[in-house]
Amino acid sequence: MRHWKLALVAVLVLVVVAVYPALVGALAARSLSRRVFAQTGLTMSIERARAGLMRLTFDGLKLSDPKHQDLNSVQISVAKMVVPFSALWGSGVVQVEAPALTAKSISDVKKLRRDAKPQAQPTATKARASRAYPSVTFIRGHIQIGDANERGLRAEDVEGQLVPGEHATVSFSSLEGDVASLLGASSAGGFGAKSLKLRVALEGLRPQGVPSVWVQDGYVQALPTLGLTGITGQVIPGAANKPGGDQDITLEFHGSYGGSRERLWTAAGGFTLASAWQNSKGALALRAERFTLDKIKDVLPPTVSNPEATSVAGALNVSLASGVVSVDGTLAITNLAIFHAALASAPVQGLSASVAIDGSFDTRSGVLEVKHIEGHLKDLAAKLSGRLQLAEGSYTFEDGRTWPWLPKIELTLEVPKLPCQQVLASFPQALIPKLQGFSLKGVFEANLQTKIDYADLESLVLDGKVGIDGCKVVAAPAAVADLADGDVPLTQIVQVPPNWDERGTEPQELLFVVGADSADFVPINEVSPHLINSFLTTEDSAFFKHRGFATREFRTALKRNLERGRFRQGASSITMQMVKNLLLSHEKTLSRKLQELFLVWYLEQILSKERILELYLNAIEFGPRIYGIGPAARHYFGKSASDLNPVEAAFFSSILPSPKRRYVHYCHGAVSTSGDKHIKRILSRMRERDRLTDEELTLALATPLAFDLTERGASERQCLEWITRITATPRAEPEVLEDVE
Repeated sequence: MRHWKLALVAVLVLVVVAVYPALVGALAARSLSRRVFAQTGLTMSIERARAGLMRLTFDGLKLSDPKHQDLNSVQISVAKMVVPFSALWGSGVVQVEAPALTAKSISDVKKLRRDAKPQAQPTATKARASRAYPSVTFIRGHIQIGDANERGLRAEDVEGQLVPGEHATVSFSSLEGDVASLLGASSAGGFGAKSLKLRVALEGLRPQGVPSVWVQDGYVQALPTLGLTGITGQVIPGAANKPGGDQDITLEFHGSYGGSRERLWTAAGGFTLASAWQNSKGALALRAERFTLDKIKDVLPPTVSNPEATSVAGALNVSLASGVVSVDGTLAITNLAIFHAALASAPVQGLSASVAIDGSFDTRSGVLEVKHIEGHLKDLAAKLSGRLQLAEGSYTFEDGRTWPWLPKIELTLEVPKLPCQQVLASFPQALIPKLQGFSLKGVFEANLQTKIDYADLESLVLDGKVGIDGCKVVAAPAAVADLADGDVPLTQIVQVPPNWDERGTEPQELLFVVGADSADFVPINEVSPHLINSFLTTEDSAFFKHRGFATREFRTALKRNLERGRFRQGASSITMQMVKNLLLSHEKTLSRKLQELFLVWYLEQILSKERILELYLNAIEFGPRIYGIGPAARHYFGKSASDLNPVEAAFFSSILPSPKRRYVHYCHGAVSTSGDKHIKRILSRMRERDRLTDEELTLALATPLAFDLTERGASERQCLEWITRITATPRAEPEVLEDVE
């Protein structure tokens, strides 16, 4: 009997030993799942749970949100977790292996975090909030947010330790992210680091104060072509025991640009962070010691040449006090050689410039105050000052886009007095090639102001004075001075498309002469007054009143562009268009605009308005391979420019913004319905401005437009195919003075 009892006990022990790991493991897994659900609202599945003598081991843990099954793109998992029994009493160390978070987008992670809320807890459980917790360590962690098209955030070899009541530490290896994905922005830069470590003090499980941060070989891609790289340094918090809970932090960083391994900039400073933001204070100094651009030649755009001869230096000071962030600094570039399509058609050599900035941003009122942004180009200086406030409200642009605020802007631009010749000499020759040979005397200065309130754009102010009249031309290059002499022929060479019956797509050169020696030249007194009145109506209504610049229209154009949310409409006068056609080009460059402004000012002094209009009408494009009003009148209507009637004159005005594209009317042999309405609007506007009588308007509205197709040559289909072929490339928005639509 005794042996039988011993055997039974032995069997029972063997059964318990055999069943214990799985049974206790299952009970522990169930308890753990319940606790996780109670704390987070997330369900947990566990592939395998085993109990040992001193610990529990869980394999294949996965978390999911039962309320949002559509969030299957978010996966939270742990390969293995070892929990000592002592953890039940708040001691020991929980070991976590290979925790992982993967998601297709950061928005899914945010939604999971927002909606997976803890369940209600019994009062007795809440009373145990001060209980002790075990420490936790984790290794070989992984984070992947985003897919091939959205980087989001990625980190490998995430390790860390949580010691309740002491600290939490997390380190990342091979960290990289995308600001646009994380912030939901349409465009922004990337960031990353070879390693990043954070350590924060804990009170229980609650973080206290600012974490310590260590970064090695980090980068921030603030600009598409140039970023801060090699970022190495630390954020060191002081003790959070100052009065009111204030905490000091010290920042020490250095790095480079665009992948260079050399130390090219430093950032150092310190702040006192207060519980009330307006009481925080501190300063940060950023320094970029002078270096030559060959140090970052691997990331320089191809537009920059001779980088070893170009040097850059800068300094920026940022301070915080009473809720106001103040910034002042300088940036200087010396001997830059650049060839950029938006700058000039030729390389610009020896460009040296500097900028100094002094401003502040009030975080309480949202006001950006610019004390000055002062730039220097050799001897020429310009100073911009003003303020920007994002007032409450919203603004909707014409295309439906919306801003969640109503900006208020006040700006002043000042150019101090400087001898006119020094102003001209301050620009590199490649920027103003057509102005070489001008000699000036006198003094130049400028002062411009604008006030823009998006709550009331009708109140827009655009005022000031450009003191170019303080300058006098002593000598001018012959190519410009010849415009005043009607007997000197002006030979023009323009790029035109191949004719409709010619093969190939390469542009051709067309030569034509503007002057009395040309059979196509039409003197101003032989141009139909209806054509002149039509052009004045659509192109430059105040032509005979202004001095080359339709300043009244600048305000109108600015207001229109602000309403549209993009700068497309200009205020190009007839004189400006004449200068572009005869002396410059239609390229969209800073060089062309600078020269255009100067030449318009000068030519308005030496040419009569009639001569300017005469040159303009004999040089502008009226269609593919058609230049000047003489050939245009003959081509479209088989008559001379003097015989054009109001309807024909209005037609020429209607096609000017895009003469090649609108040549399709001539291809069809008649204007379209929309084209006819456009012509009638121009005629009505001419009457409103007393450039037609009532009788002339009535007759014009009843007169159909009849083309002479003698010079078309091609069939309608061939003509349309030709226009489609030569206008296939995107075109820039035309500069127009006035919208007659």
